[in-house]
Amino acid sequence: MKKFIFVLGVFLLVFGISCATEEMVGCILMPISGVLYFFGTTSKEFFAVFTMALGKYFIMAGVFILATALIFLIPTKRKEISDDVKNFKWKKFGIWKKRRTLFQIFILSLITFHICLVHFGHLNIPSMCPRSSTDLATVGTFGLSAVYWGTMYLLVFIWGRFICSWFCVYSFVQEQSNNLLRSFNKKVKTTVKHNKIIYVVTSIFWGSVIYNFLVFYMNNDTVYFQITNGYKVADLWVFLGGMATMLPLTMFLSHYFGNRFFCKYVCPVGGLISIYSRVGLLKIKIDYDKCKQCKLCSRDCQMGVSINKLIEKKSPAILDGNCIACGDCIDRCKFSALSFGINFPDVTGTIKRMAERIKGHKKEELGGVQ
Repeated sequence: MKKFIFVLGVFLLVFGISCATEEMVGCILMPISGVLYFFGTTSKEFFAVFTMALGKYFIMAGVFILATALIFLIPTKRKEISDDVKNFKWKKFGIWKKRRTLFQIFILSLITFHICLVHFGHLNIPSMCPRSSTDLATVGTFGLSAVYWGTMYLLVFIWGRFICSWFCVYSFVQEQSNNLLRSFNKKVKTTVKHNKIIYVVTSIFWGSVIYNFLVFYMNNDTVYFQITNGYKVADLWVFLGGMATMLPLTMFLSHYFGNRFFCKYVCPVGGLISIYSRVGLLKIKIDYDKCKQCKLCSRDCQMGVSINKLIEKKSPAILDGNCIACGDCIDRCKFSALSFGINFPDVTGTIKRMAERIKGHKKEELGGVQ
């Protein structure tokens, strides 16, 4: 009970701060935005009361509950807390994890630099976040954000879901949350239990965007293209405050819903990309001469991909829409059986398999008629 009160206090405190910084109505609420689009509004507008009025009350409630929990928890849990601190050990990174983390920090630094330029009046370029492009698309407006994300979606045919693990800012936050939890020897779920949820979220979100765009176009008979559009990112406090609050909030959610919960269940961008990313050229290839089928690659996969099942089927590469090409399985393999490489889609083989299935169905139908 004491632990529950402590966790509740931390959650309310961080939730309140994230409301105050408007981070709570950002990309993390994209699935809800998909529903709200049908009603002609966005999560930013609909939940304005949280960011403008209720945020401070969540903070006060969180501080009070947290202080109360600490008064009763620390005397009885002092040894357990001390052991957790002593046992803290940052897990070693493999070569690809090191490269990916450095690249993620580089991308985050570029975004921070961009926001600083806007904040100090040296630049006036809009936000490039996916929420910015979809919110504007529902009112028939396109611009730099739409061009940027449209290009990214096309590059999936070359790089696969590389964007999800190397370019996405929230990818960095989720990974470091997972690293911190593991450093305290806390188990983090990796398997995906409800893998169909993401496709429901994706269908609703993109269906609502297309629906609103068509309604706007039919009523106005025009589409706007603007160079400067999107959310203003001049408020440096909002960005830095948002980043500071998202790490503990993500740790909390990762502990209960598993590693990369946002990618697995919530993100409509990743859901869309996963549908056709398997035809991308960049893949993690499998060398069967070196593979010992030890299943270590599947054990720590961030997205819960059953790599061992693909190996049993003699797949030439990890051909799964959930693979984000992070490289963790390459680091994990002790026999160097996995590596990045170019894998051309087997179009001919796919057509043959489809033809064989059709023939099989026809034979079954004829057999049933006789």
